[in-house]
Amino acid sequence: MRAQMAWILVLVASMAVGADEKQAMKELVPCLAQADRTRVAAFLVKSGQSKEAMEAQLSSSFAGLPPAELEAYKAALREAVADNPADPDAYIAQKLNQCVAKTSSASKQHVARPCYQTTLYAHEIYAAKEQKLPLEQVKKTSAENLTKAGLSADYVKAVQALATGIYGADQPEAVFRPRWFASCVIQSK
Repeated sequence: MRAQMAWILVLVASMAVGADEKQAMKELVPCLAQADRTRVAAFLVKSGQSKEAMEAQLSSSFAGLPPAELEAYKAALREAVADNPADPDAYIAQKLNQCVAKTSSASKQHVARPCYQTTLYAHEIYAAKEQKLPLEQVKKTSAENLTKAGLSADYVKAVQALATGIYGADQPEAVFRPRWFASCVIQSK
């Protein structure tokens, strides 16, 4: 319960942050976007498809994006093709850490990956909320699934705190997830 309350406080604190934290959030949100693009690119490369097939899949999957954002995904794909990462998760972590290292939160690189990994569950939690599934059911199911996957109790608590924050906030996923990521990095030790 304490961990959940702590994450809720982090979320609330992110809404009323000082100038330094606002700057850090402004710097960290692009790192989240870059990590998302890197994730898509790294897993496309891992699929073993031809470069042309990966580009076509990317263009098809993200056809509705603004041209500049689609180009950012294509640039991430070109970089991933050149790097040919053996382990997509390690590659994502490396790129995320490089981005965070350029921010005022550089000393918090060690928490960027766990904070990012936690946010990957936001979409599923938002879908559960939209389906009007009770929060306690979502938390129980996520705890069971994460525990079966061998994830730590702290990680389970972080995802449950994310769920509590999502259910308690009246924000769309596109706003909540970046704020939560940045708050997680800023507030972590």
